[in-house]
Amino acid sequence: MRYERLLGAVAFLLATTAAAKNPIKSATELMSFSKRDFVDTVKIRVVDGAVVVPVEIDGKVRNLLFDTGCPTGVWFGPMEPWLEPLQSDILAFGDINRVERQQAFYRVPSMKLGHLRIDDYPMIRVENGIGDFSCGRFDGIIGFNLVGRGLSFKLDTRDSLLIVTDRKNFFAKESKGFPLAKYKTYTDYRPIIDVETPFGVVESLFDTGAHNTWLLLNDGQIDGWLERNPKRKTLFDGLIAQVDSTINTKVGLYGFSLDTVAVRYLHFTTTRIGTLAINNLTVKTDGSSSKVGSALLERASLIIDAHRRKFVFLPHDGQKIEAGNSDIDNISFVLMANGDALMAVVRTGADAYRKGVRTGDCLMEIDDEQITDVCALSHILDRLKDNEASFKFRSADGTVKVVRLKRSK
Repeated sequence: MRYERLLGAVAFLLATTAAAKNPIKSATELMSFSKRDFVDTVKIRVVDGAVVVPVEIDGKVRNLLFDTGCPTGVWFGPMEPWLEPLQSDILAFGDINRVERQQAFYRVPSMKLGHLRIDDYPMIRVENGIGDFSCGRFDGIIGFNLVGRGLSFKLDTRDSLLIVTDRKNFFAKESKGFPLAKYKTYTDYRPIIDVETPFGVVESLFDTGAHNTWLLLNDGQIDGWLERNPKRKTLFDGLIAQVDSTINTKVGLYGFSLDTVAVRYLHFTTTRIGTLAINNLTVKTDGSSSKVGSALLERASLIIDAHRRKFVFLPHDGQKIEAGNSDIDNISFVLMANGDALMAVVRTGADAYRKGVRTGDCLMEIDDEQITDVCALSHILDRLKDNEASFKFRSADGTVKVVRLKRSK
């Protein structure tokens, strides 16, 4: 059984106001670097494949999530003296609940990434939302616009290192012979890649901010594609391992959404992210955009080649990846709308389901330690690793259930 650490993938839905130029690109063009023809190595922290990078701002280390699915920087929490308003076009965000919000840009006058000083880095600021669920792991986000300005990176998730350079051919020798995926961008810096599924190629966002996600497919996109390719529907239906009515939750810049939806689970014997083969992958479909998430980086390091616009995958063990994950066997936890309880979401047939736990049961304790919020849960699961533990639940009718469950990758 695998636990979802955060409530869901970070949602960053963007629609810019009508303007002569995309405001994200306009703000990014103001950014400058202190070095040219350089290479630097930075120690990072890797949390279930998510990469957290230390940067120095105003003499203090801030931890930023390296989020390829986010086109710009994001700061969580209160206004800081070093955040300076940036005169640029206003962004119109469609938030997680599809409510349009206006958002102004700020700039960070000086930010150090290793020995590289980055001047005028653009950020937006949010006081709540995903910052409430980061549980102290990171203070904000560093976006893909750094790649858009010509910086290439190696996210070494085996040795917890980040290598950054502006040299065009620096990673060429290391990349040779390894699987890769070409990416393209549309209205902003977010990278789109092709994922080869058993029923056809799906364009997907490469989103390292999508925590504990391998591959997520958009229901509407898939259904529209099948309507245009009716001969593929029989093949698609044969891949469905389970259809389950369950709780679907997403954490976004402005809070979270909570819906009961019918989710399809597909089993892919083999799929390809670019030319990277992944075997034995269980994929969920829902209303989110199709995306490849950070779970991939638990099994492979990543080179982001800004000049050739490609991702190079360096599997930790061979040229292929055995996912071996089964979302059908998952139990996850979502924060209830009133904010005072964590509710279990249990897939039909999962180990927890067979032991009597049901969707809607509230989590009370793990090994006699009270669970008060999602961060308390997250910190306990950090300590669990592969050990079995006693979970206490309370159902809606007041029944208390105590079951032993094991966390595994």
